[in-house]
Amino acid sequence: MPAHNMYIHHLASLFVTYTQSHQIQATDKDLQLAVASLVKEYSDALKNNRVPVWEPSTNVALYVKRVAAIRQLPPLVRQFAQTYQISQAGVALHKYLLALQSGGRLPATIKNYRSDIGQFLTFHPTLSPNQLVQKTEVQAFLEYEHSKGSSEATIKRKLISLSQFCQWLQENRWIKAPLWTTLSPTAFTDLLKLPAHSSPEKAEVNLKNPSDTRQPVWSLPLTQVDIESFLPKHIPTQSSLTEQRAPLLQKLKQKMGSHPLLGYFNLAMGILFLLGTAFFGYQQFFSETATPFAYPSSLVSPNRSLSFQGRLTNIDRSPITATTPMRFRLYDTGPGTGGSILWDSGSCSIDPDQDGIFSTTLGDACGTEISNDVFSEYSNVWLEVQVNSEILTPRQPIKSVAYALNSETLQGYPASASAVENTVLVMNDNGKVVLGNTNPILEATGDSFTITAKTVTLESASGSNGDILINPDGTGRTLINSNTVIDGYLYAPGATLSATYAGGTALTLKAGPTATANIVEWQTAGGSNLGVIDESGNIGLGITAPGARLGFVAGTAATDGIDFGGDTTLYRSAADTLKTDDNLVVGTLGAGATDTVVTHSSGTLQSRTIDSRVWGSSLVDGSGTLNYLSKWTPDGDSLGNSVIYDNATNVGIGTTTPGQKLD
Repeated sequence: MPAHNMYIHHLASLFVTYTQSHQIQATDKDLQLAVASLVKEYSDALKNNRVPVWEPSTNVALYVKRVAAIRQLPPLVRQFAQTYQISQAGVALHKYLLALQSGGRLPATIKNYRSDIGQFLTFHPTLSPNQLVQKTEVQAFLEYEHSKGSSEATIKRKLISLSQFCQWLQENRWIKAPLWTTLSPTAFTDLLKLPAHSSPEKAEVNLKNPSDTRQPVWSLPLTQVDIESFLPKHIPTQSSLTEQRAPLLQKLKQKMGSHPLLGYFNLAMGILFLLGTAFFGYQQFFSETATPFAYPSSLVSPNRSLSFQGRLTNIDRSPITATTPMRFRLYDTGPGTGGSILWDSGSCSIDPDQDGIFSTTLGDACGTEISNDVFSEYSNVWLEVQVNSEILTPRQPIKSVAYALNSETLQGYPASASAVENTVLVMNDNGKVVLGNTNPILEATGDSFTITAKTVTLESASGSNGDILINPDGTGRTLINSNTVIDGYLYAPGATLSATYAGGTALTLKAGPTATANIVEWQTAGGSNLGVIDESGNIGLGITAPGARLGFVAGTAATDGIDFGGDTTLYRSAADTLKTDDNLVVGTLGAGATDTVVTHSSGTLQSRTIDSRVWGSSLVDGSGTLNYLSKWTPDGDSLGNSVIYDNATNVGIGTTTPGQKLD
């Protein structure tokens, strides 16, 4: 049994801590009565050579009796015993953690001790401190750790934590004497070679009773509580922390002075963490930001470093507190020797704390920044540690953790060459960005979207007969601009242009702002003009400078005629024949005039030489003499001379020399 005053004093302290941490309303008198009942039960257990009712037991019948006995305790004590698993070793562990805290140990150090020793106590839940320190019990725990796949470095670390806890128990009179704490460099191997006295499988079953939801008592907050006013007067009080720690500190100093650095008990044995067992501090994949999802406006290069924490001890497991030179290397193979060095820190000055615990940042405080190819080009990386001239073995693997695994995705979206929904686009080995969805859409939420290249090609898949759609919304336009004069053109053989809404124009060709060039030109493949629409809107067919609204090249043929209106058509009906289906007006008509060119009796307008003859049913022919009045000849269709002569002054009948007005 542990020393009476040590155990009951700290148990009472834990009880008060419980009431405070759970915000249980209780008066000082209630606390005094509750603590008195704790003391009474413990005193009765000592007198009757039994354990207190709150202590765990493997005896089922005895356990049932204890459960009933717990119900008889005052309500506050009963609640305490029903909430926490109270054992002598558990109370001692909580006291040990408080001593570490008072000694200025780091929270991370205390957390590691709580975890390592707590696992050991959970493995042996019913053993007293004196029973726990037996080699066979320690061996059973180590075999269990080995069977569940714990690494050798992890098991050695836990063994060191247990040895220091046992030393503290002995020096503070919780146990009679240290039974296994003087370890040689082969202590770990020696313990594993001992005959097994307990089955790891059986012990594993007892690690946790599924029906027991109580928490271990060493999980209570590490709070110093003044309980002197709650303890009965006949209970001796605990000596001060300073007095308790003085013998331990004195012995540690003596050991440190008598044992020079004889070498190092494999640093891996003292590693509490490989912080982030590598927090890929290779933050090439994950960069911390001030707030979630806050990204830099420009590309930045994250720090490539590894956080490393360990513990230095000498061969007696005493912590090394002096500044020590260390060197770290990253290899591509492990855990043995050989392989290629990927990174070397060079010599670094390491300054451990009073527990021998140190921390450093590889690639920052220790060594130059780790190159960006170490983790991107090598799937397995191993860390080798050198202390002074001694290289520690085995090498430690750098393993990925949560943040490193997160680097496989971008805010949760994985990169995928198939590019289906909820994936990040990547370029495949063929230089293609593939959209694997059935109907993918690239959508720009801004005002514009630009694709720039020396040559831009939009094409449907070969053999698909697929369409290429350019579909402006509403009255939006499809604009094709060019900054060149000669080659800015739209080439669309076989294209069809159509309006898509009522009143829409299928194609609008607009002149440039200066309106000095042709609006449209039809050209041969060689560049010769076939026709134009000039800047004034004149159309030229076969000519390049039409002077009127419509201009034809010489020799233009109109196969079906030229329509001049609703009832007049002029066309070529046969060789050398121009035909019209209606009267064709020639020249300008005078007032009341009806001058026309009538059709021939055959219905054709013939081209003939027209003499200066009178008009009739047919053209008149014949001849005459100057100044003679004409008369019809006997044939009825010819004109000849009459006997009347008119010289424009006198008129003579039968004479060509009239002397009078009429002679």
